[in-house]
Amino acid sequence: MKKKTRTILFLIFFFLFFIISGSTLLYIQGYRFDFKNRKFKKTGGLFLKIFPKQANVYLDDKFLKKTDFIFGTVLIENLLPKKYKVRVEKEGYFPWEKSLEIKENEVAEVKNIILFPKEIKPKILFTNIENFWVSPKGKIVLLEKGGLLSLFDQKEGAKKILLKIEEDSQLSKLWFSEDEKKIYLKIGAKEIKTFSLNLEEIQPELKEFEENKLPIENIAFFKNGKEIYYLTDSGFIYKSDEELNFKTQLNKNPFPVKKEKEYKLDVLEGWLFLKEGDKLFYYNQDEDLFEKILDGVLDYKVSKNGEKMAIFSNNEIFILYLKERFIQPQKQRGEKIFITRFSEKIGDLFWLNLDYLVFNVGNKIKISETDDRDKFNIYDLVEFEKPKIFFNENEKRLYILSQGKLFFIDFSFL
Repeated sequence: MKKKTRTILFLIFFFLFFIISGSTLLYIQGYRFDFKNRKFKKTGGLFLKIFPKQANVYLDDKFLKKTDFIFGTVLIENLLPKKYKVRVEKEGYFPWEKSLEIKENEVAEVKNIILFPKEIKPKILFTNIENFWVSPKGKIVLLEKGGLLSLFDQKEGAKKILLKIEEDSQLSKLWFSEDEKKIYLKIGAKEIKTFSLNLEEIQPELKEFEENKLPIENIAFFKNGKEIYYLTDSGFIYKSDEELNFKTQLNKNPFPVKKEKEYKLDVLEGWLFLKEGDKLFYYNQDEDLFEKILDGVLDYKVSKNGEKMAIFSNNEIFILYLKERFIQPQKQRGEKIFITRFSEKIGDLFWLNLDYLVFNVGNKIKISETDDRDKFNIYDLVEFEKPKIFFNENEKRLYILSQGKLFFIDFSFL
């Protein structure tokens, strides 16, 4: 072999060694070559936690791997920075799908993926039911057809009759005491009065009840432990103790109270909310004014950790972040996001867990996630004729009243 040939081969192999060793070093350091942009880029990763376990994970429609059978997690490394279409599937369950952006030297995380079964069979509890109320500990008060009011204790599996409501009277509201030993009822025809009923008595008797010790001019109030907040007809909000030993006026500029409107007051995570009819406000202490959050509000529910508030109108659902969120997706305190809009009316809504909502729209009961990265995954769970729903967060049970039958769905796997 001639010297010139040997020199050329040496230079070629040296060049190849330099390229390969350099590429290997970049590979070890987490760099990959982006053929589209023709340059090396630092990679990122994707971490998913999924229930149920052993679900199939797809990336840009290509099967990647199954989640592990112990924790239901999967870690995908060395991904070039860009948006990826992520899909999770398991036979018999609704798929989960979202486009997620992978950034250099970062791991995008979704730790709250739940695949819901396509077929759920609700179990029936009672028939001939007109209305129902469930306590946090799972006691159920039933209003049966004919005006019979009864109590069902699920722990004991026993049902006892409380009283019979007269035909010319109407039960407009019912709620439990904090210790769940009593219930309070608003009953009446022309004149509605508030009564208490001791559930621990063998034969409970109605007793007229004075709702609170607040001044007679209060329009709305909120009780937090021994602290009481109340709104007066003059538009001022006061804070006092349970025995009214002290009283502090919070706002200097009065809220314009309207006699024909109904008011609701809440103090949550340092926020003071005031609902006037279907308008929701919060009190800005720094500016001493009430700022409107939303019009057309039916109701609002707060997540168990106090991080988020779900606000819903007849047709729309929003999420308001009451706290700053540091985990993905990161959110600022006071940030509001739009979830979805429907043509049919929303009946009621509850937090299924910290990241999912359950609600009924028309005859359909739906579930929606609250992660706003890309689209929201929303599923039709079951369908009932004109359902009334209630979700008991402690029991993880969804109760459904439809056509005189009371059903439940168990979500204890959450």
